[in-house]
Amino acid sequence: MAEILVINLTRMGDIVQTSPLLQGLRQQHPDAHIALLVIDAFRGVAQQIPAVDEVLVYEQDESVSRLMAPGWTFGDAVIWHRNFVRALGQRSWDLVINLTHSHDSALLSQLVARGEIRGLSVHRTGQRDIKHDWVKYFFNVTANRGFNSFNLVDIYRRIGNLPKGVGQALCLEPGDEARRWAADLPLDGPGPLVMLQLGASRDNRRWPLESFARCARILAEECGARFLLCGTQKEMPLAASLMSLAPELVYHDLSGQTNLAQLSALCTRADLLISNDTGTMHIAAAMGTPVVSLFLATALPEETAAYLPGTLVLQPRIACSPCSHHVECPHINCRDWITPAAVAAAARMQLDGSVPETWPDAERVHVFRCERDAEGFQTLVPLLQEQLSPEAIFSLCYRRLWKTELRAGVREPLALSLVDELAGLRARLAVAPDPALLLHRCNQAREILDDVIQLAGEGHALTGEVALDLSNTAPS
Repeated sequence: MAEILVINLTRMGDIVQTSPLLQGLRQQHPDAHIALLVIDAFRGVAQQIPAVDEVLVYEQDESVSRLMAPGWTFGDAVIWHRNFVRALGQRSWDLVINLTHSHDSALLSQLVARGEIRGLSVHRTGQRDIKHDWVKYFFNVTANRGFNSFNLVDIYRRIGNLPKGVGQALCLEPGDEARRWAADLPLDGPGPLVMLQLGASRDNRRWPLESFARCARILAEECGARFLLCGTQKEMPLAASLMSLAPELVYHDLSGQTNLAQLSALCTRADLLISNDTGTMHIAAAMGTPVVSLFLATALPEETAAYLPGTLVLQPRIACSPCSHHVECPHINCRDWITPAAVAAAARMQLDGSVPETWPDAERVHVFRCERDAEGFQTLVPLLQEQLSPEAIFSLCYRRLWKTELRAGVREPLALSLVDELAGLRARLAVAPDPALLLHRCNQAREILDDVIQLAGEGHALTGEVALDLSNTAPS
């Protein structure tokens, strides 16, 4: 029986986004033993993934607390970690997939693997070793995120060598106890129940509470919406502040009162979730709850939008969005570009299918719907007027290039040509590009690519000269 270890020592949302990969591995290796290694804080979500036979936990909090504990030396900490690695390494892992991009996880994958490694590892020389084409793509595209059009779930799926139709959905099962708990909550009433996730991993990615309050008022007035508040204990003050901003609305406040299994089950009681880019958004998508998601600051919807067809994404129509992870914005104006009226319109579209004749504040916001393309990859379809920019053309060209070239382990025929994809994008745009302008921009792009090809040739020649010089140099 094959033994497969997937390492994901990251955040809650990333673990949920790993579930299609794990489901696909289960489909391809039905008799394998599949283990998932996570940090202790997210054990509860990892245990909900049906394809996982065993959840292994790296006690990150304990390891830090022991370092700080009186009487513990650095040597004690080294021994504690050595014992953890030794116990893990005694297993016969035929395949290790490391989805964590840290030196610690790279070293761990190298130490415990007995067979193939995919992801970040360590070469015997001590240098990092990136194994698998799609992992190399992800490492390199992070410096040019604006040109990435692949959802993280699809990148994970390709690292698993999963073809179209295999591992195509997020999947969580919270269990009977959590489902009974959620079913027994007194949440029934007139009007739709709209779940609100007010917090985010960073404050700059959090839509203002005042905007949530105004949006909630619109939905209460237009369709009699009631509101279900979720979140961690640290987010309880956000819920209290929202209720003080709009005290006349109907609330069910469960912030700080759920574990991760209960949060998953709670999502099934809601008619809709309105959320920042959060782990809760991915959990709701895994449970099949319609989502309106707000992508602010560094959040990139092409990369982390909820992997659920029909999900709506709102992003500020501002030149600097999304901002770089390496920039500290002094004003975070993007949070005010997404207006309460625009979010309420998206919510109504999810709740009852009503599409506004004129989208409110369309000049301030992008609105996308998540769909699947003909090859099974998630794509964002614009719902408002968009111009076909040179950046969009480049992104589409890159998307076709990487689909064609990065096909390790997946040899299925491609369903679309670049011309097909470009025509499909143009058909979805409300404002058709001027043909002369489009031709001019394509010619500009071709000139740039010609320069890149020339520089690549020069670089190849120079590296050849270096290699020749090194081979002719006698060791001292």
